[in-house]
Amino acid sequence: MRFFRFPSALRCILREAVFTTGRPGKTVCLSFDDGPDPITTPLILEILDRFNVKALFFLNGGKAEKHPALVEKIRNSGHITGNHGYSHLNGFKTRFKDYIDDIDMAARSTSSVLLRPPYGKITLRQYRYLIKRYAIVLWDLMPYDFDNSLTKEKILEIVLTKSRSGSIIVLHDKPDACSAEILERTITGLREKGFCFVVPVNPE
Repeated sequence: MRFFRFPSALRCILREAVFTTGRPGKTVCLSFDDGPDPITTPLILEILDRFNVKALFFLNGGKAEKHPALVEKIRNSGHITGNHGYSHLNGFKTRFKDYIDDIDMAARSTSSVLLRPPYGKITLRQYRYLIKRYAIVLWDLMPYDFDNSLTKEKILEIVLTKSRSGSIIVLHDKPDACSAEILERTITGLREKGFCFVVPVNPE
């Protein structure tokens, strides 16, 4: 069963980053990366609104500039937007200045407060610089909702069986991911297991 959690050793190194909700009890947080997308994001927003669930949206700066009304719709629906870089750069493969410049460029249209490094890949030097300026939000569970080799049913099974108290779950609001198709059953299934949905960070 394919999914990804950050190992404990890495969590210790990135100790100031956010991996879990930090709330007591059976809480989870839904987060969405790589949007906004004019087709997928509105579908996700409609489902979240119908079930009264608030989420984190880590936005691609280039897409956010193209779809400012959609960014506003996300915020006006009560969700929180975060910075996911302008060009979705891999921190491991990008020079320090280029990486920081890309994050700063995205901040104008996404967030200057919350950051999720693209791919979750960030060097120690990048991390140490950016953690002084941002709350860096990673995740506890990635079910690979963008992996076309996995069926929607398998991805849903991963979410429902591998989520645990405090999990920040990362899904994707882009056309090649199945998040919108499994979201309703994700919410109802987790609620049946006793989970409630929270947003773990204060955007102020």
